[in-house]
Amino acid sequence: MDGGYEDISALDPFVLSSLRDAVDKGELDRMPDGYRTLGGGISGALTGLLSFPDGSSAFFKYGERQDDAISVVNDPYQRTLMDAHGNLDWCSYAPDLTPPVNCVRDDAGAGKALFVREDVTAPTLRDLTYQDADAAVEGYGALMDGVCAMYARTRAPSDGMSYLADARYILELAREKDPAVAALLEKDTITINDEKVVNPLHALDALESHADLLTAPFSTWTHGDFHGGNLTYDPLAGKAGAIDFEWSKVGDYANDGGTFQAFTSLALIDMSSVTVTDDGLSYGTVESDVVDRVCGKVHERFSTFARENGDTTYDDRQLLVQASKDIVLAGAHPDRKIGLAGFGEGIRKLDELYRRMERA
Repeated sequence: MDGGYEDISALDPFVLSSLRDAVDKGELDRMPDGYRTLGGGISGALTGLLSFPDGSSAFFKYGERQDDAISVVNDPYQRTLMDAHGNLDWCSYAPDLTPPVNCVRDDAGAGKALFVREDVTAPTLRDLTYQDADAAVEGYGALMDGVCAMYARTRAPSDGMSYLADARYILELAREKDPAVAALLEKDTITINDEKVVNPLHALDALESHADLLTAPFSTWTHGDFHGGNLTYDPLAGKAGAIDFEWSKVGDYANDGGTFQAFTSLALIDMSSVTVTDDGLSYGTVESDVVDRVCGKVHERFSTFARENGDTTYDDRQLLVQASKDIVLAGAHPDRKIGLAGFGEGIRKLDELYRRMERA
């Protein structure tokens, strides 16, 4: 293949030729069922479903290098290649949870990268949660069984890294991107829905003294972007899966657990009610038995894996990840109200962790 990548169960030459023609003509515009990009420049790559004259179809991710790209986050060329590499690793570590790769094309000279895999037709677990609560809970259970088995197979010595440095970077990014966030970070305490929380910069300073308790005791292979929109389940086949492996790497599996809880909890916020006040933020929340069941199922399975493997600090680490993943929306999400809600939820969770560890 171009760029030295190897075909995996290579497509028929005629189909592959048609695919390349479609790339060159820019006709990749059909979205597959059950898959959604984040959009707004965050996903950074075009995805869709291609149909070919022989009746076959394939899911693709296509990235073209941008001249103004300043990092892999907004460089669709790099994102596409990262997804391809992560997919290969997941095929090795968790073959039952990964759609097979058909081909990878890397035209480095032209700045174009193409990643094609088997059509993903199962609904995402996020979509399924709103359609069939029982199937969603069952699907998360099946998925977690496979993911935790992968963690066990890939367990290795810890790399000694904690999420504290990332949390500080994310908080500074939020301050840079939103003037309201910058103003709130000048205060000793910030009020979130009538609850006072400590300034998160102070909380991070204090948490540095507990860095040893916020470092994973071992490493595993992780998904890196573990949220309902990147997880699938076919209720008829009873088959769970995962997609979008750009951030897959060896690291702390609490990153996956915290990412899931952070993004799922934001679904319970009434974004239309988000308001900046003199001393903080206010917003309304809604109740959802389905989301509670789903979050409980996922947390229970992560916590069980932690206990079985002698990991006594999982809950603290995943709470730190939750805080960071929520806060990052203030610096990255195109919808400002979602960003502010993420900031509010993030610093509230960071305050919870700070108070818990200070008491200990």
